Amino acid sequence: MFKRLIILLLAMVLSASSACAAEPAQALYLLVSRDAQGIDTPLGSAVLYQDGSTLLTTAWAVLHVGEGELYALGEGGALAVDSDNVHAFQEGIVLLTLETPSPAQPLGLNVTGSSTCALGHDAQGHPLCQEISAPAPIPYGDSAALLYSVPQAMLPGSVLVDETNALIGVTLAAYGEGVNRYMAIGSSQLPTSEKTTEWLTGFKLTLEWGFLTVDWSVCDFTCDQEDCVFAVIYTIKGNPYFSYLLSNGQESSIRFPAIPGETYQLRLQHAHGEPDYHAEYDVNDVETIAMFETPPFALYDYKDTDIYLSCAPAAEAESFQNTFLPPMEITAEALADENTAIFLQVSSSYTVEKNEVADLLLTLTTPEGYIFFTESGFIFDASLQEKDMWNIPVSDMLDDYLSFNATGVFAPGEYTLRYYLNGALANTFAWTLE
Repeated sequence: MFKRLIILLLAMVLSASSACAAEPAQALYLLVSRDAQGIDTPLGSAVLYQDGSTLLTTAWAVLHVGEGELYALGEGGALAVDSDNVHAFQEGIVLLTLETPSPAQPLGLNVTGSSTCALGHDAQGHPLCQEISAPAPIPYGDSAALLYSVPQAMLPGSVLVDETNALIGVTLAAYGEGVNRYMAIGSSQLPTSEKTTEWLTGFKLTLEWGFLTVDWSVCDFTCDQEDCVFAVIYTIKGNPYFSYLLSNGQESSIRFPAIPGETYQLRLQHAHGEPDYHAEYDVNDVETIAMFETPPFALYDYKDTDIYLSCAPAAEAESFQNTFLPPMEITAEALADENTAIFLQVSSSYTVEKNEVADLLLTLTTPEGYIFFTESGFIFDASLQEKDMWNIPVSDMLDDYLSFNATGVFAPGEYTLRYYLNGALANTFAWTLE
């Protein structure tokens, strides 16, 4: 392996006098961290790799995202990067997944050709395609790497290409000795995205009191490989987004809280490695089921004595989980304030002989009819002497609503919070924004 890589890298050295492509490839993207004010900070470079949803870069290019959101700027505009689908490999290579596929074509792969140019961005985020100089192969672990220099410094994640912009290698890091000197590995050492997926049909759906079970043991399908994953991808009818639940190859069902009275549309995907949540599907891959309504929660003589929205400084939110907070003045500005944590404040009374645990499901219905939800648990405390005061965090659902609202602001109309205990409605709270 080492000898073969040395030969490939020497071929890169011998042809370093060829000309670079006239323009940077459309498959080149600038990775940025976007803060709450929409200001972008350049982090590094990435290129489309293997398909329109996968970006190839290095760990250094995504090291300083901080509190911002990761975006890729290039063909197709500003494309959000799925933070749940980041794959890091031992060589320092990282594969990212775009939430929306790029309209550009991925770079072609050339594992036997020669490289003449480094493709990437300068410190200000401007695209660059620079001829490399002083290339020299060096040992790197059990294989080999290539040292090279360029006239102008580049952000992390640049790649090596030939005169047709085919991918020859990827830059791992700046090299400590020399100005604008970098170390790269050949494309034969790059990982694959391993997006082998298929939709399964004929799975069984079981309704319970506020719960839904997806069972694929009836699909006559098994997978005993270590990277086997099953993904239940579901949408509440009318919602602008989907949710998903993951299971490994040793399991054959998933049970999760479902909102009474709502209609669910579900798909089941089998994958090796990471699921492809945006893979094409047809109507035969979808199962639809309507949840039945449930009566109000009536166990343990439970009743609420007070319910309203409250707020606290976001930096101290965790310390207010079981603290009395006064009602807040509900305005669109207050709900959108990133420095404020919003809670549903509940005061309740009940009687239990021993501590009891219940599933807690909180939903938010917006004026557009969208439903957002969050799941947690609730402990009925046997030592309770008077009323129990507790706060359910709401801020994440409000943030989700703003991210899916095309205007980015709270729409006028009625908003309703409902919370369910063990699948039964415990209480509601509603407010109206003008």
